[in-house]
This record gives sequence, structure tokens and C-alpha cells, in this order.
Amino acid sequence: VPDSAVIIKAAYGRNVLYSGFVKYMDFISVEAGSLSSLTTAVQRAQGVLAAGRNIIVFPEGTRSVTGRLLPFRDIAFRLARSAGVPIVPVVLQSDLPFMAKRPGSIFPPRTINFTLRFLEPVRLQEKETLASLIARVERAIGANLRELDQGTVWEVKS
Repeated sequence: VPDSAVIIKAAYGRNVLYSGFVKYMDFISVEAGSLSSLTTAVQRAQGVLAAGRNIIVFPEGTRSVTGRLLPFRDIAFRLARSAGVPIVPVVLQSDLPFMAKRPGSIFPPRTINFTLRFLEPVRLQEKETLASLIARVERAIGANLRELDQGTVWEVKS
């Protein structure tokens, strides 16, 4: 996404596979469990938003073993609220596990098909709590994933 910064775990910057991207791209790293790292990351992110740029956040904070959504962390929502900018939920779905926390997903057995959907922007409504905003975005992404998962290894049978 042009003119965007990405919030990532600091560990990715130390990973051989990702360190080149982190070094040369506009990544904002956060060290797990470090309040000073989080504070620095939030300040950098606020500067990015104030400059009219975008921030990409993976709200779950990690990959799932099952492929199901994990609870969203609130950093993106807090940043959007403080900057007065909308959240644009994005759904990235694949028909096979790729880089998942499961065996065989780094080098899949066949070509993987990816679908990327940009959903309607979501704004914090007047008197809405942050928890309610997070729940709205989780529901929208979840509904899209359920639709896209049909006929794939991710499909949940009722």
C-alpha cells in the first residue's frame, strides 16, 4: 500500500527472512512486553498519521494455528481514535495455509490463491466505546472470511 508504514513485532526485524524488508521499508517495530517500545511506536505512528500517511496493522498481533481469527489488539483502534481517522478493514485470505503456524505452510504443495478485500471504512461513532468499535470490525472481517473460506481447507462445517 503506497505511502504507508507497517507496525510489526520487533522480532521480525531480527529474523533473517524479514530483516531486509524491515531495514529498507518504513516499519514501526514494537518489542513484546516493553512499555517504552510501545510508547515509541505509538509516537512514530501518530507522526505518520499526522503527515496524512497510512498505517498497516495486523490487529491479531500474531498468526493463528487454526486459521481462525484471534482477538484483536487495540493499538490500531486507539491510534485511529486519537488521530480522528477511519479504519479500513482489509481481509487477506488464502485457499491453503501459507506461513501459518502449521507444518508444510512455508513451502505449500501447490500454488496458493489469495483474495484481498478492502472493506468500507469504519469510524468511531459518537459515544461508542473502543470495545464496540473493535467488535464491529471483527464481525465485518469474520463475515468476509467465512464467505471466502467456503470450499477451502479453512471452511468450518456446521
